[in-house]
Amino acid sequence: MTGTITRQEDESVRDRIPSNPAAGGSRLREARMHSTPAVDLGESQDGFWLVADMPGVEPKSLEVTVERNVLTLEGQVRVDVPDGFELAGREYWPKQYRRVFVLPDIVQVEGIKARIHHGVVVVSLPKRRAVQPRKIMIDG
Repeated sequence: MTGTITRQEDESVRDRIPSNPAAGGSRLREARMHSTPAVDLGESQDGFWLVADMPGVEPKSLEVTVERNVLTLEGQVRVDVPDGFELAGREYWPKQYRRVFVLPDIVQVEGIKARIHHGVVVVSLPKRRAVQPRKIMIDG
């Protein structure tokens, strides 16, 4: 594959399921939420970039990996109860984000960089030198 980044569909999105009120429970069953973050993709002369929205994800809980030209973004939002408090109800659940992309052969995998700031992940994917346009000098 050359020239475009392909988004792979991820079937890991799950909803919270309410417990059975007839069985005496009105709380939502605790389940880990899996979400597919919204992503913008772009291309320049030097490479590609992507911006993913992962609210609540901190740098220590973000993982960006590349294996066989497959880029994976994974992040986790933790929900901790402050010391000295007990949980009386819960509407905010732990969440996991996951998004997978197939990279074109022209991406220089060794040069990929990622950063996160306030839950916005920016990944830069440089193109290999050989495929970047260059101007040829003409003798004469």
